[in-house]
Amino acid sequence: MARFLKFSTAHSRNHLFLVFRKIHVIIRRKKPSQVINTKGNKLRILVFSVFIISSLSFIPYSKAADIQGTFYLVPQKSDNVSQIENYVLSKMSFIIQPFARNKLNRAAKVNNKLLIVLSGKTISVVAGDHALPTTPTDGALVTYRNQDGELVSLQTYLRGNTLEQKFLTDKGSRTNYCRISNDGKTLRMRVIIRSEYFERPMVYTLVYDKAPHSSEG
Repeated sequence: MARFLKFSTAHSRNHLFLVFRKIHVIIRRKKPSQVINTKGNKLRILVFSVFIISSLSFIPYSKAADIQGTFYLVPQKSDNVSQIENYVLSKMSFIIQPFARNKLNRAAKVNNKLLIVLSGKTISVVAGDHALPTTPTDGALVTYRNQDGELVSLQTYLRGNTLEQKFLTDKGSRTNYCRISNDGKTLRMRVIIRSEYFERPMVYTLVYDKAPHSSEG
């Protein structure tokens, strides 16, 4: 997102510069008889030049919304994860369904509350009552053991309004794609769970509203 904003700003500046340059070339190409060298013309050219310079200096640059704070689940705006779980399980054999159900319940756990705290180039996330390890925001790998004792590798990327978390185990993965709205009030989390037991990834979306006046760090 940040790269897109920088590109848009640079593109606008280049466009204005090219417009000004084109007008300047047209004026230079006019025959001496077509250009009346009066104080009025000089004043108009000066005013136009000041306008162009001012436009280049004050092109708005949208700031990424603050993704940190406390967020609460909005069930009526979120997918019904239980129904999606049942559908995924229905595609499995009866032999592995009981085992897969327990694994899936834990992997697809829906937390009613999220706390996100930024500190420099690191981020801390508390999902429900479980604090995840603090991680760098550049995707550097962090390894830890979850509540079930499983070894998990976690990668976190923060790019403008978007937070991406990748949880990797030897049996599968879960990726959270989180995006904060431009006004900073709503967090949409798209979850993709992959497993050796699934034919296709399990995908669903959760919506969280930011608590009023919530900003940590």
